Amino acid sequence: MISFIYFDLGGVAADDFTGNNKWQELGDKMGLTDKNRDGFKEFWQKHEGKFCTTDYIDTFLPALEKDLGIQLPAGFSLQHEIVDRFYRNEPIVPIIEDMATKTRVGLLTNVSPGMLDLIIQKGILPDVEWDQIVDSSVEHVMKPNPRIFEIAQARAGVPTDQILFVDNKLSHCEAAAKLGWQTFYYNSADRVKSAQELAEFLQTQQLSK
Repeated sequence: MISFIYFDLGGVAADDFTGNNKWQELGDKMGLTDKNRDGFKEFWQKHEGKFCTTDYIDTFLPALEKDLGIQLPAGFSLQHEIVDRFYRNEPIVPIIEDMATKTRVGLLTNVSPGMLDLIIQKGILPDVEWDQIVDSSVEHVMKPNPRIFEIAQARAGVPTDQILFVDNKLSHCEAAAKLGWQTFYYNSADRVKSAQELAEFLQTQQLSK
């Protein structure tokens, strides 16, 4: 039985940077060259834990310019440039909207402070009333840390084995599974196929509010 479904945001509830050339586009906008693109990737990996738990991304821009030896365009906002590249994930929208009529649904996401509000303002998410939103920048802990799943579990208020978690990172699914959650790996590099497989999986499940 499934009594609560948590959906990841980037790559699942919304189309993000997975399986496309958006990182390349962002790098072009930033004025990156082939020589410093790897440096940007390393900078991101180094600071992602802070981006998604406590610190506003744009506060790191001076350090980024210094590390990469670049000068960003006037008024540049990395936060807004990222959100501008989030789009509606059309294949999954009808699935989430249908599930919201049959069981409780929520978002469980790693995002920078203020990013979720910007994404919601874009109007690209499914038209549902989320029963819970667990935001890493609010909770100050990010997936796959077990603590954020424990928080989400308490908010759902249902037995652990009645929670389904849909995410596009295997490490996140594995962390949830260790707590007894059901999981579904959504391959956002092939959004249409993954949405179809998710719909077929949900058709076999007993759903409860």
